[in-house]
Amino acid sequence: MIGNTTAVRSLFGHAGHLRSIPSDDIGKNLIIAALPEADYERLRPHLELIYLPAGSTLYEPNERLSHAYFPTTCVIALIAVMENGTSAQLALTGYEGLIGTSLLMGGGTKSNRGLVQCAGYAYRLPASILRRELPLSGNLHRYGLRFMYALSPKWAKRLRATGTMPLTSSYAVGY
Repeated sequence: MIGNTTAVRSLFGHAGHLRSIPSDDIGKNLIIAALPEADYERLRPHLELIYLPAGSTLYEPNERLSHAYFPTTCVIALIAVMENGTSAQLALTGYEGLIGTSLLMGGGTKSNRGLVQCAGYAYRLPASILRRELPLSGNLHRYGLRFMYALSPKWAKRLRATGTMPLTSSYAVGY
């Protein structure tokens, strides 16, 4: 996960903008909490709160994404899988982020694996609904991209450190 709540909240605007959610609520996700009320109300009927057991695989490399995930109490690992079969953990995402940012950029497949590291809850949103909402909710798009950009230096550094990405290589990652 990418740090303390105060730092993460700064990605999505001033702290006063966040919808008040009790800290013990299993439905807490900072991206969803930061959305203006009108955007949230359009998404709400489509957000399904689901339990994700540890060890569950949400997607494999090159699979078409059917959903985006907004973790609340679970932690999801982003795993890069190389052509030679080796893998490296790139990032952990919890209640501060989302899984499926390639959908925000118009993609529909992932170049990595999504693995539930710690069991818990997440909101699941159908990819078709997310795509429909992007033109209507600039905030959802913006917050998702800010989250992705906040993690980019960390996963790039991790790939270089594991020797799985040369310094001159470019690697497009969707969370």
